[in-house]
This record gives sequence, C-alpha cells and structure tokens, in this order.
Amino acid sequence: MACCRTRFGRILADSLSLSRIVWMAIVVLGETRRLPLICLGAMIAMSASDVLDGWAARRFGCPSERGAALDCGIDFAALFSITLYHVLTGRAPLFLPVFMLLSFGSFIVRSRIRGSEAAPRIGKASGAVLFAYLSLDAAAKAFVPRIEPSVALIGAALCAFILSLSTLENLSLIGDWPKRAHRGNIWKSKKP
Repeated sequence: MACCRTRFGRILADSLSLSRIVWMAIVVLGETRRLPLICLGAMIAMSASDVLDGWAARRFGCPSERGAALDCGIDFAALFSITLYHVLTGRAPLFLPVFMLLSFGSFIVRSRIRGSEAAPRIGKASGAVLFAYLSLDAAAKAFVPRIEPSVALIGAALCAFILSLSTLENLSLIGDWPKRAHRGNIWKSKKP
C-alpha cells in the first residue's frame, strides 16, 4: 500500500510541476492575444501549482532530489520564457533575463559543488519576487493600463536586485571550491 501511495504522490507532484509549462504557454498566448486576465489567471495557477507540488510530495512521503530539481528547472524555464517574451516585446529591460541566467547558473554550480548541504535563503525569495512581478504586471495591464510601464520598470529593477543578491549568496556558499580545485576535485563526489 505504501508503494502505491508513494508512486501516486510522485506522479501527482511531478504532474503539478510539469503543468507549469502549460500555464507558461497560456501566459504567452494571453500576452500575444492581449488578454491580460487570462495571463493573470495563468500566473496564479502557476503559483498554486508551485506550492502544491511540494506539498503533494511531502504529504505522500515521496520528496526527492529529482523532484526538487524538476521543480527548480521548470520554475526557471517558465519564468525565463515569460520574461524573455516581455523583453522581446519591449515590456521588460534586457538586464532582467541576464540577471536570471547569472542567478540560476550560480545556483547550478553551487548545487553541483556543495549539494543540498548549503540551502540558499534568497533563492526561494527571488523566485517568489519574479512570480509576483509578472503577476502584478499582468494585473496592472488588465486593470490600470496607464501605470503598467511604471510597474514593469520598478518591478524589473527590484527583481534584478534580488537576483543579484541570490547570485552573490550562491557564490558565497560555494566556499571551499578553490581548495577542491587545487586538489583536482571541484565536483562533489556522489554518495555510494
């Protein structure tokens, strides 16, 4: 019985994570069709699926590093795609996806070197701020179109600031990588 429960929980959690790809496509489609309420609804659904996938994994006793990596990767892909669309349509500055790439890249390096032993504090906050920024941008476009450019610029600047803090935190958590590089082993060894 526990095996079925764990398998169901894993499938549910992964399905909730993968659903963000569909919600991301709906956001971009809503943007191209000028349907800001659809965008806002899809952003809220993305946020809900992000919260519920972790809850489902813990509730059914099947949290795993693979599930956490899937969640993180899909979060980045969805947020980066929407932000890149905003840059291409002139609604967000070019520096925002650059800061996103730096933050995510430093996270990958930190995770590869240190594993999950040094969990970042700002990384989760930067993802939440990006979700909030994109959701507020959609809400401003839907309800108060005159202030939408201001919301976009101020939100992008705030996101860039949080992402730069996240990058610095990831780089500081790497810690002893120069010592490992000198010994010829910078990548954390896998546990048997």
